[in-house]
Amino acid sequence: MRYSPSDVVTTAVWERAVFIGGYFSTHFLCRSVYSMLVRRYPSYPPTAV
Repeated sequence: MRYSPSDVVTTAVWERAVFIGGYFSTHFLCRSVYSMLVRRYPSYPPTAV
């Protein structure tokens, strides 16, 4: 099966979009959990996430 250049570009774009989407969703999930912990436990040590 041969791949045309447009198929290769589309696949690369999709892979990158999925990777970026997964990274940002994980990042925001960690941030929301961290802020919830900070609100519940004010003495929790603040570290940059």
